[in-house]
Amino acid sequence: MPFSVESVWPLALLTALPLMWWARQHTLLEFDPRQLNAQFLLRGAAVVLVALALMEPVWFRPTARLAVAYLLDISQSVEPRAIESAIEWIELAEEQGDADVSRFLAFGRNVVASDDAASLRQVRVGGGGLDRSATDIEAAFDAALASLPAEHVGRVVLLSDGWQTTGDADAATGRLKELDSRIYTVPLRERGNGDAWLDAVEAPSYVTAGMPFDLRVVVASQRAVRARLVVEIDGRLIDRRSIDLAVGTAELFIEASLENAGAAIVRVTLESDGDPVPDNNTWSLAVHAGAPSRVLYVEGQPTASTYLRRALEDGGFEVDITAPWALPLRPGDLAAYDAVLLSDIDPTTLNPASMEALASYVETLGGGLILTGGESVYGEEGYTDTAIERILPVWFRAEREPKDLALVIALDKSYSMVGDKMALAKEASKAAVELLEDDQRFGLLAFDYHFYWPVPLASAADKDRIRARIASIEASSPTNIYPALQDVYAVLLPEEAEVKHVILLSDGKTYEDDYEELVTRMAEADITVSTVAVGDKADRELLSNIATWGEGRAYYIEDPTKVPEIFVDETQMAAGITIEESSSVRPVVVKQIEALTGIDLETAPALLGFVRTMAKENAEIVLESDEGDPLLARWQYGLGRTVLFASDVKNRWAVDWLDWEGYGKFWAQLVRETMRQPEFRGPELQLVPDADSDGRSGIQLDLVDANGRLINGQRPQVDVMRADGTSLTIELAQAAPGRYEALLPATRNGLEVSYRDDSGNELSRRIAPEFPAELRYRPPNREALTSWAVATGGSHDPSPDQVHDADGQRVVQAVRLRPGLIAAALIAYLLNMLLRRVRVFGREAAVV
Repeated sequence: MPFSVESVWPLALLTALPLMWWARQHTLLEFDPRQLNAQFLLRGAAVVLVALALMEPVWFRPTARLAVAYLLDISQSVEPRAIESAIEWIELAEEQGDADVSRFLAFGRNVVASDDAASLRQVRVGGGGLDRSATDIEAAFDAALASLPAEHVGRVVLLSDGWQTTGDADAATGRLKELDSRIYTVPLRERGNGDAWLDAVEAPSYVTAGMPFDLRVVVASQRAVRARLVVEIDGRLIDRRSIDLAVGTAELFIEASLENAGAAIVRVTLESDGDPVPDNNTWSLAVHAGAPSRVLYVEGQPTASTYLRRALEDGGFEVDITAPWALPLRPGDLAAYDAVLLSDIDPTTLNPASMEALASYVETLGGGLILTGGESVYGEEGYTDTAIERILPVWFRAEREPKDLALVIALDKSYSMVGDKMALAKEASKAAVELLEDDQRFGLLAFDYHFYWPVPLASAADKDRIRARIASIEASSPTNIYPALQDVYAVLLPEEAEVKHVILLSDGKTYEDDYEELVTRMAEADITVSTVAVGDKADRELLSNIATWGEGRAYYIEDPTKVPEIFVDETQMAAGITIEESSSVRPVVVKQIEALTGIDLETAPALLGFVRTMAKENAEIVLESDEGDPLLARWQYGLGRTVLFASDVKNRWAVDWLDWEGYGKFWAQLVRETMRQPEFRGPELQLVPDADSDGRSGIQLDLVDANGRLINGQRPQVDVMRADGTSLTIELAQAAPGRYEALLPATRNGLEVSYRDDSGNELSRRIAPEFPAELRYRPPNREALTSWAVATGGSHDPSPDQVHDADGQRVVQAVRLRPGLIAAALIAYLLNMLLRRVRVFGREAAVV
């Protein structure tokens, strides 16, 4: 509606109009009827106009009246000549434009208004004037918002390098957008003096004593120069190196560590000849280290535990190693550890109660669990339907179809196999056949001194026939492996299957021959050989060597009842159902997480195998194989985290990783990100940088009793020690349940804050010295400047005339009609009075 009224009761005044008409009809004045009618109309108009005025009517009309606010950044980071060019730009814009209202504001840390563009040249700096030590674009936007009059099309022109060092310009942009005020951004060139400086120094948010961590150092330069970088921790030299700087920025990662728990100051210094601004060449930051974290490492192959143990200890962890059968049965017995790592554990060696204890440890105690793969970790026959599978982010079943396979079992049927061993070997062979798809190929060669094929190599579709042929095998004669293995090679060589695998079982000694030459030729032809030595009479050394030469696996068992299990596992691995073995498994980064910081996986060696799994619906896939299988997956489970690394950690599948420089770092960072985070055990003291608009830091102290209840109604005090040795005590005020806060005195030289509770326990935190952010002379932040403009419908780097183009934009102007209506009523009333004194109509027109 273009009109509105505030009240309607004045319409009651219109009831006087009939009375006024009656008076006109019965008047005693001898005026011409026409004049009487005119008097009535004027009196009626006055009443109507007064009634309308009392209703407070408002007319809403669209308008394109323009109001422009120019915001000029004159902080220290902006080139003086760029500031002068910006003022000339503003003067040109004002000359070409026709804004109804113009505002001129200069800003740095605060905002100062000027009368016109020329006056921006005389803005007083310091001494209560403009503070150039920071750039607060949020304050500038808010000042523009306050200065623009209502009912005008608003335009905000920001002339700046776009680097805010305090405030939140994005929030102010949202407020301008709500009022339909557009932002136009003009980039200003940075101060150019050939300077080099430290642009950023970052450290992890949480470290432990002795734990190596990466300092991320960003160095910037306006010229090519050779410089030196020095890193110290509490005055102790950590690193000194020479670097060649080009124009722009360079990123470096420097390894450091804190020897003891507590707070320390990391100081990084950049030295270069002829540097014009030394104040931006030193960066300090406070790092707080907690006590070393404890890890329980459970290794299925104890002799291979040294690799990961050494890597984790070098990473600052305390590592305890235990056997699978010794894993605790109660969650509380695991509470001392921040993470548990299971490596290549055969699930049959774990007590189900231990699995449930691990699940509770993760879910209710917030512990971290990492399961790594290996030859002992099988899918359908392993962790499926266990508590371990329940809490992991994967299912232990394959997503892929089994591979094209040709499998041959070479079965010793010598005299020594008579009885249970032969019966179990035949049952194991039948179990292996059951795992094969119809289009896969299977053969069984039986040998003693001679050999024959009870099951010639063919399709595994007719399983009844195959089982019957296997059942017909009878033991006889001494053992002779070489001719049998030679014939297996001859049969498999022409096969075109993707995988060609041999399982060789024997329980006795055999004749000498050149096995190495034969099996090496088989491996070169992509025929792999695994061996099973049954009993102490078997030639274990030879069978182990055959497996090594044949790039397969060697098993030694004293209990023949284990044979079926081994045949099933070997068949699953060969068919690619649960395990993939290859010489070129390349990890592909799917999601970059903190644990991968500083690790170049593109140059990492290939893995030689992994366990096939299927990711659960909400799992976070971090690494996968080049065929899309999960290699590293994680998720949150209850209060803790669980991770699956599908390959192993030792000298089998990860053998090439052991010499890779990223091995130790990868595992230390992955464990650190997975482990239980530090628990809330009493008071917690935090320092909040730039807690107020003046750049002062704040203190936050959370008080809690031994039972975890928040403590209220206290008046805690902290001691503050300045860098110059002076100290003061600050009392904190309660700001929330259990939380007490205060502001620290402004300082750029650093200070230490400490709090001592009633039990004598002391907490301390430190603020490092810092240099003003304005001394980082970066090129204009065009990304930020563009985002602020686009968010409000404005534009980046506009021409002066664009700013004054309303571009069809309109605002609604509210026009109050009451004054005009009252004036019109007064005119009608005066004209009525005139007609009562002057005869206008009739021959005797005269003054009455």
